[in-house]
Amino acid sequence: MSKYYQVAVNFPKTPSVFTYSSLDNFFKGDLVDVPFGRRKAMGTILGESNETDLAKIETSKIKSIEGKVENSFQLSDKELALYDWMSKYYHYSLGKLIFDCLPKILKRPRNVEFLQGKDQELPFGLNEKQDEIFLKILDFYPEGFSQHYIHGVTGSGKSAIYIKLIKETIKAGKSVQFLLPEINLTPQFTEMFATYLGCKVYT
Repeated sequence: MSKYYQVAVNFPKTPSVFTYSSLDNFFKGDLVDVPFGRRKAMGTILGESNETDLAKIETSKIKSIEGKVENSFQLSDKELALYDWMSKYYHYSLGKLIFDCLPKILKRPRNVEFLQGKDQELPFGLNEKQDEIFLKILDFYPEGFSQHYIHGVTGSGKSAIYIKLIKETIKAGKSVQFLLPEINLTPQFTEMFATYLGCKVYT
């Protein structure tokens, strides 16, 4: 039996929340692929549809969810509540806002140059404060996607924390996308990652 869900679609206009059906079970916060007009779009499950939602549309015209977005994660209730507030406050499409705020979901690049990491050990250990930050962030790993802000001046040791976290992520069989604020930092970080990580480093 089909279930019906309210989905915030990555669409620049409002409303961006539409009703979709599925024989599969989905949960609030799941990222899904849906048909949208003549194309496919990504959307976020906001919850199951109620009678009021279904009364606005003929069920025979409701399209089906194609499935979860590949390599995606589930948004928490707190994150969805924040996005909903931002959408209403700025009068902005909820579906587009969500995907504007999330990291891009990319397929592995092909036919691009890479460096093979040497997997050397860091020449120093983390100090007490760095280790505290590292362990706090590591605690969130079982939950999937999470956001953290590490504040520190240049040279305070943030990069050492990043490397340790990346090593743990790679050890778990996952990949990492590291974004730089300035393109001129690329050679410095590429060399650092290629020295201390034991994986292919794409730039």
